[in-house]
Amino acid sequence: MDCSVGATEMKFTLDTSVSALGLSVCVLKVSKLTVKKRTSLVEKKKKELTLLVKNQSDLKETPPNPHLLGYCELYERVGAGEEKLISSCESLINLINKNGRLPTINTVVDVYNCLSALHCVTIGAHDADKIQGDLRVIITSGEERFIPARSSFQYHIAFH
Repeated sequence: MDCSVGATEMKFTLDTSVSALGLSVCVLKVSKLTVKKRTSLVEKKKKELTLLVKNQSDLKETPPNPHLLGYCELYERVGAGEEKLISSCESLINLINKNGRLPTINTVVDVYNCLSALHCVTIGAHDADKIQGDLRVIITSGEERFIPARSSFQYHIAFH
């Protein structure tokens, strides 16, 4: 898949090792986006999500979410089951249950965190102007480095 980013073309590749696991990926390019620290609309949606998550957590008879169980099964298949990893969407749900809210990062991150927790899907966003090279989704080796949002420090991806 090719997508144009700014004045350059960028290719997107889904590695066969990823597609062999039955995973699908969606790529969305959004242009001319204004990123703010917060807006009243996003804060309102975060509060609505918090109430929804808290209400679901209060139901003791609720069966486990099949989407979240799917992440556990995926971690087992890629050999990371013993690491007791949880998906980013489950982490967000746990954060809501623990703190009573989602943190405020910025409007873009807050919106995709809400969507991630609500629909139990992993979502990420990247500033295309800062990406060097093409986009590819692969199974990581654990030696890769990344720079989290609001940080300039590089971290290893390894699950230790």
